[in-house]
Amino acid sequence: LDEMVGVKVIILTLSRPRMRRQRHDPILRRKTEEERIEPQTWDALLVEDREKPKVTHKVFMDIELEGKPAGRMEFGLFGDLLPKTVDNFRGLCNGEYTDEEGKTKEAAFCYKGSKFAQIMGQHIISAGNAGKDLELLEFSPEELEEFYEFFKDFEAQPRAVGKVKKGWVVRWGGDLGLGEDIFGTPREEGQATDIDSNGELKQVAEIMGKLVEKGEGAKMWFYKPEWEKGCDVKGGTFQAEGFKVPHMKKGMLTMDRHETQDYQGSVFFITLKEFPQMDNRWVCFGEILSGMELLEKIEDEYEGRAKMVSIADCGDLSLEDED
Repeated sequence: LDEMVGVKVIILTLSRPRMRRQRHDPILRRKTEEERIEPQTWDALLVEDREKPKVTHKVFMDIELEGKPAGRMEFGLFGDLLPKTVDNFRGLCNGEYTDEEGKTKEAAFCYKGSKFAQIMGQHIISAGNAGKDLELLEFSPEELEEFYEFFKDFEAQPRAVGKVKKGWVVRWGGDLGLGEDIFGTPREEGQATDIDSNGELKQVAEIMGKLVEKGEGAKMWFYKPEWEKGCDVKGGTFQAEGFKVPHMKKGMLTMDRHETQDYQGSVFFITLKEFPQMDNRWVCFGEILSGMELLEKIEDEYEGRAKMVSIADCGDLSLEDED
């Protein structure tokens, strides 16, 4: 409620998600399709003018919370617009795919049995890590000494050392042990080392030095950043297919993508709000059709506890199946 020139008025602000629309030209009597850009205009509020991607396939994910069945989420996929992305996602749900020769093959990874990776309220949910980004390497005494000589020099430029490729980062666990972090919280196997903390790096180097002195070699975890986006059905990665669908509302399904190197694999996001900042950067290829209450429960109750949420089962659904 406000007052303008002595008159009481109600100010109503209307807004709509950023997406594609049809622009009408009454003079030329034609309409063209364009992406909706601010500022708001009345014709953009017409629901019938909004582009609605066609759902060509459906998949389901049966979710467990803390090991107990919690319900099902079903997603519609936009196969006409993004066929390669959709086929990859379906294969990761089904555990199999059809190759170029028409033969059915086992997928390199399947979402079944995997855990969610991150839950950020009013933001996104991340899931689909194939686990290829962590590997436990076994070192002979000679290999361990070679890597230790490199590691203890904190000023050394990243490079490949023996079986450790350039850019790989050592993690807690294995023969390094776990201990507690600076907050007194017990570490987990494969937990990241704080590469910005000389104190923690010196602690790792000290433990590694003692392992070298023992002369028995060691097993150590390494993070491999080239697999941070997971892997596709064939065990590799693939480029973005296009940015044809905007992140127009809560519950949109989109692939996590390495923007600089343009690759993606199995890691995916579920948006928890309209997210125009993701448009033209990540490939949106589907939307939630049913299970929104479950999605909201996960958002409200499991933020910071993503590992408590797992995909118990997943796969294809017929388009005729009831939601």
